[in-house]
Amino acid sequence: MARGWSAIRLSKFCHKTRWLWVAFSLVVLPAGWALAFGGPEHVLGTVLIGGFLRTFIFLNGVMGTNSLAHYFGYRRYHDVGKATNNWFISILTLGDGWHNNHHAQPRAASNHVSWWELDFNGWTIETLGKLGLVWNVQKRDKNRAAGHPDPHQLEGKPVMIFAEPAKVDEAVS
Repeated sequence: MARGWSAIRLSKFCHKTRWLWVAFSLVVLPAGWALAFGGPEHVLGTVLIGGFLRTFIFLNGVMGTNSLAHYFGYRRYHDVGKATNNWFISILTLGDGWHNNHHAQPRAASNHVSWWELDFNGWTIETLGKLGLVWNVQKRDKNRAAGHPDPHQLEGKPVMIFAEPAKVDEAVS
């Protein structure tokens, strides 16, 4: 109970002070970095690059995940819609470009399946879980991790089970 209550209080605090965190991330932190390591003449350039350009690239990576990664890339899983794995978007978002893998197992903390699918975000969440700083970290299903199963190996088992739609007469009564 204490974890849940403190998480709610922390969430409310972050929501109420969100513009402070935006200003800190965009201006204060890059300016402090410039002053500490370069001097006052480097403040403007560091704020523009370390604050605004970094945020611009990140936000475009996130938007690219929800647009480009639905059209360009490869599909490991063919039963999860049009999402694809896109290496370029994955580089921009530190691993979120493995969007097809995410659609196959949306609750998994890490989106990488193959060794070359680097997912720094997922590894960070898993590390925080091992340190006890986050909890209920969801792992990938080992049976699903290798990709979409070969239909000939299913031995008559359906790949996906769809619920029967309710009839209009049944829903009204």
